[in-house]
Amino acid sequence: MNVIIRKMKIADYEQLYKLWTTTSGMGLNNVDDSKEGIEKYLERNPNTCFVAEIENEIVGAILTGHDGRRGIISHTTVSEKVQRQGIGTKLVDAALEALQKHGIMSTCSHGHLNYFTIQKLNSTKSLLHYQLSGGKINL
Repeated sequence: MNVIIRKMKIADYEQLYKLWTTTSGMGLNNVDDSKEGIEKYLERNPNTCFVAEIENEIVGAILTGHDGRRGIISHTTVSEKVQRQGIGTKLVDAALEALQKHGIMSTCSHGHLNYFTIQKLNSTKSLLHYQLSGGKINL
């Protein structure tokens, strides 16, 4: 299985919406998660949102942005048919790397506690991610 992680674009919206609405635990609203709402978010955060593709099908996604000092991760999802294969970790790693390129070293996540992912931090530790601050995890 060849998984491609790439930047999200508004042309992905229909596949994203289908993924979000068919994955248990996702909460959406009519304003922020509309096509217009996601387009606005991507315009503000063009280099920090990612999708995972397998054979041109989007099977995972992560929305990530920042306010200049702290990153926000939300809408992290992986299709139930390919969960537990490291796709969520790859998405989170891509998002954290993109935030670090913007000088963001503190990140918080939105979501249901059961869906937080175990991930690599600085390629040396695997911990439940709540907040990354200067290369250390703060629980």
